[in-house]
Amino acid sequence: MIKTEDGRRGRLFIFDRGSLSSRRGADHPYDAAIIWADAATGFKVMISQSSEEQFKAAAAGKMKLDGMAYFAQWFNDAVKLAM
Repeated sequence: MIKTEDGRRGRLFIFDRGSLSSRRGADHPYDAAIIWADAATGFKVMISQSSEEQFKAAAAGKMKLDGMAYFAQWFNDAVKLAM
């Protein structure tokens, strides 16, 4: 799950036996979520592909993880490969 802190925007990504699907909205149950202070920050940091930018966002309280950190890190690495 990637979502904004206010819950107004979100997308759930489902990886199941080699297939990928997604659902719009921030109200789905999830194993892990990357929660951004706002959509603009999330977009900026995710397209930067920079671990330093992610660290800065987390240190500033603009990015939080909820749930199993392993899954969030795995998803983050997959996004970097796809871009």
